[in-house]
Amino acid sequence: VDKDGALDEFSPLFRAPRRKMLRNVSILLVLLAAGVAAKHVELPAPYKDHCILDDKQNLYDPSRQFDIKWFDVNLDLAPSERWKQIGAAYKTQISELIGVLIDLITPVFPNAVDFVDDVFADMAPKLAQPYRDEIYSISEVTGIPLGRITMYNIFYEIFTVCTSIIAQDKDGHLTHARLV
Repeated sequence: VDKDGALDEFSPLFRAPRRKMLRNVSILLVLLAAGVAAKHVELPAPYKDHCILDDKQNLYDPSRQFDIKWFDVNLDLAPSERWKQIGAAYKTQISELIGVLIDLITPVFPNAVDFVDDVFADMAPKLAQPYRDEIYSISEVTGIPLGRITMYNIFYEIFTVCTSIIAQDKDGHLTHARLV
């Protein structure tokens, strides 16, 4: 405990919840890896592994690239406000996407929804700021349970093996890099 009465990272009271969270994440990753290795699950329609159909038709239409609605994410807003407009606009699609992920997991792990809702909701308060407030806000605006929003965001980071970095130089210029 530090001079202000807060737990420091070396406190046994701090380490116990961290150990429980790491154990739960480890269990989930082992189960997911075992499930993926043991059983192939076809993607439900209309999702496919690629954008080119068997008849060589390319589903990507470059002439429609600007048909996608654009949003400005104002990073000067409070984290709980940044994603509200996008979350509200895409709450159905976000719910459907998470539903597909759950449909892929449940044949291997039948209690996946309960596990996700419990374990990942317990993880959410431990996320670093401002990420935590963003996750809570997206869950609130979409009406999707907190555990599912948390799971999808962690799942995305872990299984894409992809890292994004945004940095700002002394002149205020932003640089975005993605390591794939």
